[in-house]
Amino acid sequence: MTLEDELVARCALRRAKELGGLSAEALEVLADEVRDNLRDFVTTPYEQGLATLGAAIDRYHEDAHDDDLRDDDEFYKALAARRQALLATCEDIMHAAPDCVEAQLVAIQLDEAGPDAALDRLLLLDEKCERADGPLPEATDGDAWDDVLLRGRLRVQASISRACLATARYRMAAETCERLMRLSPADMLGARLTCLLAYARLEDEAAFNDLDARYDHEGSAWAHLGRLVLLYKLGRMPAARRALMGFCDLCEGGAFALLRPTFTDAYLLERPACERGSYEEAVLAVHEGDPIICDTPELPNWAATQGDVSDQAGRFAAERGFDW
Repeated sequence: MTLEDELVARCALRRAKELGGLSAEALEVLADEVRDNLRDFVTTPYEQGLATLGAAIDRYHEDAHDDDLRDDDEFYKALAARRQALLATCEDIMHAAPDCVEAQLVAIQLDEAGPDAALDRLLLLDEKCERADGPLPEATDGDAWDDVLLRGRLRVQASISRACLATARYRMAAETCERLMRLSPADMLGARLTCLLAYARLEDEAAFNDLDARYDHEGSAWAHLGRLVLLYKLGRMPAARRALMGFCDLCEGGAFALLRPTFTDAYLLERPACERGSYEEAVLAVHEGDPIICDTPELPNWAATQGDVSDQAGRFAAERGFDW
C-alpha cells in the first residue's frame, strides 16, 4: 500500500464515521469513490499534509534518476538540494498540521545531526504521539498494520529501533523490535531484520535462531549478515567462514557490498523495498549493519582473506563498472 492508498483509506474511514458508520462492503464502495475523486475528499490538515508529502517524496525519487550520471561533487550537491527541498516541504506540513506524524518522521530521517540526535528526536515524537493518542498496546487482535491510522506510530517505532542499533543500544533495539512484532506479526516494516542484527551483536544465538525460525528462515541478507557476525564474534571460525560464503553466494554482489560499503540515502518513512537476494538488499543490510561491523573492525579484513571473497568482489565491481 502506497502513501496515497493510505490517504484513501484514511479519508474513507473519516467519511464513514461522519455518516454514522458503514458496513465493510459499503466502506469498500466508498473507498473506490474516494480513490476516483481524492481531491474532493481530502479536507483535514492531516490529510492535506499526507497528500503533499506523498507528492514530495515522489519528486524526491524522480529527481534521483540521473544520479548515476553525476560525478561525486555533482551527486552530493544534487542530493543536498533534494533533501533541503523535501525538508522544507515537511516543515510547511508540520506548520499546517502539527499532528502529521509522517511529515515529522521524514524530517527526522533527513536530519544530518547524527544518530544520537535523531534518536532523541524520535523518542520525543513517540512521547508526543502517546500524549495525544495514548500508549500503544502491547498486543492487538490481528495485526496493527491493518489499522491505517496506526501506521505512522508503527513507523516511528521501527525508526527508533534502527536508531538504537546505530547508536550501539543493541538491547533497546531488540526490545523495540520485539514489541513491534507483537503488535504487527506480519512485520511489514521489517523489524525482524533489525532485530536479527541486534541479537547478532549481543551474541544471543538462542534469540537469533528463535527469531529466524519464527519467520521461516526466510534467508534475507540481514539474516545471512547477522549469522556471519554472530558466529565470528562467538569465535566459531569454521562456521563463520561458511556463513560468510553463504552471504556472498546467496546475495548478489554480497562480497563487494561487505568489502566496499556503498552510500545509502536516508530512509523515507521506512526501509526501501528490494528483491530478495539482490545487490540492493545486500547494500541495505550492510548499511544497516554498519554499526555492528564497526564494533567488529577486524571482520572485513578477515573476510577479504577467505576463499575467493576478494576475487568475487573484484569480478562484481568489474561487471557493474564500480571502482575496486
